[in-house]
Amino acid sequence: MMTAEKISKIIDYVFRILMLSLVFLVPVYFAVIFQDNSVFALSKTVIFRTLVELSVLVVAVRFAIEKKLFLFIDKKAFLIILLFFVLLTIAFIFSIDYHNSFWGSYWRQNGLFTNLHYLLFIFLLALYLNNNKKIKGIINVLLIASAIIAIYGIIQWLGYDLFIWSKSSFFGKRATSTMGQPVFLANFLLFVIFLTVYKIFEVKKSCGKIVLALLLLLQLLCLLFTSTRGAILGLLAGIIFYLFLRFFTDQACRKKLIFFALFIFVISTSLIITANLVFLDNIENRYLRISLSRVKEVTDLRAGSLAMRFKYWTGALDAISRRPFFGYGLDNQKEILTGYYDPEWSVYESINSVPDRVHNELLDITLSCGLLVLLSYLLLLGYIFVKGTQYYVKKARNRNSLMLYLLLGLFSYQVALLTSFSVIETNICFYLFLVVILVIINDFKAREVISIKKGNRQSYFIIPLGLVLLVFIISYSLFFQIKELKADYYFREARLNFSKMNYQEMFNKYISAMRHNPSEEYYQWFFVSDALQSLTNINSENYRKSVLTFMQTIVDKSIMKNRNYSRLFMQAKYYKMMGKYMDKSYFKLAAESYNGLININPFIPDAYLDWADMYIQAKDYQKAIIISQVALSVLPDINNPYLNDDHRPKIINYSLKIHDKIAYSYYMIEDYDNSIDHYKRIISANPYNPNAYRMLSLLYKLKADNEKATWFNNRRIMLGY
Repeated sequence: MMTAEKISKIIDYVFRILMLSLVFLVPVYFAVIFQDNSVFALSKTVIFRTLVELSVLVVAVRFAIEKKLFLFIDKKAFLIILLFFVLLTIAFIFSIDYHNSFWGSYWRQNGLFTNLHYLLFIFLLALYLNNNKKIKGIINVLLIASAIIAIYGIIQWLGYDLFIWSKSSFFGKRATSTMGQPVFLANFLLFVIFLTVYKIFEVKKSCGKIVLALLLLLQLLCLLFTSTRGAILGLLAGIIFYLFLRFFTDQACRKKLIFFALFIFVISTSLIITANLVFLDNIENRYLRISLSRVKEVTDLRAGSLAMRFKYWTGALDAISRRPFFGYGLDNQKEILTGYYDPEWSVYESINSVPDRVHNELLDITLSCGLLVLLSYLLLLGYIFVKGTQYYVKKARNRNSLMLYLLLGLFSYQVALLTSFSVIETNICFYLFLVVILVIINDFKAREVISIKKGNRQSYFIIPLGLVLLVFIISYSLFFQIKELKADYYFREARLNFSKMNYQEMFNKYISAMRHNPSEEYYQWFFVSDALQSLTNINSENYRKSVLTFMQTIVDKSIMKNRNYSRLFMQAKYYKMMGKYMDKSYFKLAAESYNGLININPFIPDAYLDWADMYIQAKDYQKAIIISQVALSVLPDINNPYLNDDHRPKIINYSLKIHDKIAYSYYMIEDYDNSIDHYKRIISANPYNPNAYRMLSLLYKLKADNEKATWFNNRRIMLGY
């Protein structure tokens, strides 16, 4: 028969496996069965939440046996952490969209539900990390994970990716590894780089130092291959912080430290001067040219992603001034920033693109949760850095101190977050570093949180009831998360069938996805868009009726919610198609929805383009021309000196779509000269457009100019169309 002591050991072992698995799996894992760019956040978050919940259950069982629970961090520190999450919860009450703020958006999964799991994660770490051996163990696991991530990132950059991505990384581009975005990868590497340096000094065997030095080289190369300036500046800031701390704690090394600081300054300054003086077009190596151009942009606030971030920050500050105390709610930033889109945004980003983050962690926190949450976050950071630095100065004072490298990692990460934002992988590292610092400061002293005296009769009733309730809550959460994953599977299957033009199966998969997760508006938006497009390609009355009927239920639900941009756009698309296939009176409702979009933001071209298409469907060609011309007016100037070679073709191609609608509308009202003019504009920008040649041949034939009609028709044939 097993004793309570043996059961406790087994429970501790299971707890240890769960905690190490969490730290290893979340950074490394992604949904490998799919090869697109939305396979990261949901799958990683589900793993994180599941492992946290199972760990909580294990801790609860241990408490039921031992009747005691200990934390290994100071009470004051835990209260500061608790304050942050309590204020985060209060801010949720003032959210403009409760669903997004609780469950999180599809792309980020950073709602209150996940944030409460972060609080549980901190609590679990404060229970688990009760000695140096466990801290070293969890660091080792994180470094093993970083080795896999760094190696994959380098292989990816070299052009030997293991998977086919919709936005692949290849030589001369930016590594993304298992995180799907170079900035996320770079920010994660900031944590592990400093831990690796610590391990190099801490390990005594030469072979161990060589292996760790190789790992450090891989991490640094991978960081370089992300081409993420914010993270590289964060690394430099960490090195400067190191020099600062060592300067005041090691007098014998001051001259060396000053020389090293001057060396970094000279190298950095030389690189910036070189990037500004060299004519980049003369550099043949693509990666070197891209890297130098990104360095050059650091000194030009009007160019590149830095200029774009200033636009985001300006919009965010204005929005914050309107709701300063509790913000707009977690994961609602995209709807807020949509109102600040202007034509210049598409100079620096893709046209019609609106970010879902401000790209500054402090502004992002304030926009979503308000100034009170920001102050509590700064209080937590201030406490960590003050107490951690005091501990290092008084007790450690050497380069082998784990405290030193934990502080450096946190500091570098916070600097990087000034131009980026946190995600689940970096949040795990952030809270891990935070708890390890607090545990070390507390000298591993146990603080009793709760205990029940043996023989307490109430415990015989309360503890089993509490365990049953906890099992029920966790079971429900796991059931919900399994449904989330199933819904995502069916969604991807629907998208795959759409690409194959297998529309009936696409429709069935979308229904399955939305039945498993009926509140996920991301699926609803894609369903409306794909289903409406399928109606133009399939001639089936039964299919059309099924699609429009099901779509009606989605639109009816969206009308009951607040009228944000994405819901209005979804309604407009639906009414447009209903007007085409069912009843022309729906065109009026569609026009009202498009007007609503323009009231939110009059500068987003997609709304005008879709609106013009509606008027073409309604055969009101004069209005289609007017709306299309407005769409052209909100496009950026293609001669803008800051428009790069990636964005210029996208804007030109987008303008050609608008010219095509104008040309067709003029053709339908028999204004052939204006129609010819716009089709010729299309050909001048894209001489391989077969439809433009076909229409020009037809138009000249209608004008009785058979010579030109024949010429354009022959040209179309010569091009192989």
